[in-house]
Parts: sequence; C-alpha cells; structure tokens
Amino acid sequence: MRRRIPLAFFMAGVGLILWFGLLSHASLVGTVLGLRGDLVEHVCAFAYMGFFGLLLWRPVVYVVVGLILAAGVLEILQMLFPFHHASVVDWGASSSGVLCGVLVWGVLRFLPLFPLRRIIGSE
Repeated sequence: MRRRIPLAFFMAGVGLILWFGLLSHASLVGTVLGLRGDLVEHVCAFAYMGFFGLLLWRPVVYVVVGLILAAGVLEILQMLFPFHHASVVDWGASSSGVLCGVLVWGVLRFLPLFPLRRIIGSE
C-alpha cells in the first residue's frame, strides 16, 4: 500500500509527459515572467517525476540519471512527431526539474510531518 499511491502518481506523470511531449500540440502555459512557457512546463513536470521517483526507488543517483536520460530520449523522439522539435535547452530544463524534485524530496525527508515521513522514508 505504501508504494501504490506514489506509483499511481508517477505513472500519471509518465502519461501526461508522453501526451504533452509527443502527441499533443497544446501547451499548458504561454509565457511566465518573460520565460518560455514550455521551459516552465519541463521543470515542473520533471520535478514532479523526480519527487515521486524517489518515493519509489533508490539509490538517488539511479533515479536522477534515469530521469535525465529519459528526458533526453523524449527530446530525440520529438523529432519524429509533428508540432514538436528536439531542443537541448528543453533537455536542460527537464534535467533542472529532476534536480528540483530531488531537492524537495530531500527537504521533506527531514521535516517532522509524521504521515509524510512514513511515505517518504527518513533512512
């Protein structure tokens, strides 16, 4: 039970990233504070994946490297789909998002939020 909820959230994230990353030509955000909106989407999506990935798997380095490689593969696959293009900048934004998710996970591990600590683990 402890892993089912994070796994459901992780898989929902995979589905949304694949949908918006490959199949849809819609963007959720236009521009935010003068930044390209798709970069904000990349950071947020992969921060989410990094956080829930670390709730499910260890060691941290495997999760981080795996998600960064997955972001790179997603960028390469975008060359095969209409309305999309591969971009190193997007891959960098996705990689930054993974690191943001790791940071959030790391901070929450040590907060005295009892129910959350049981899920996140404090080992």
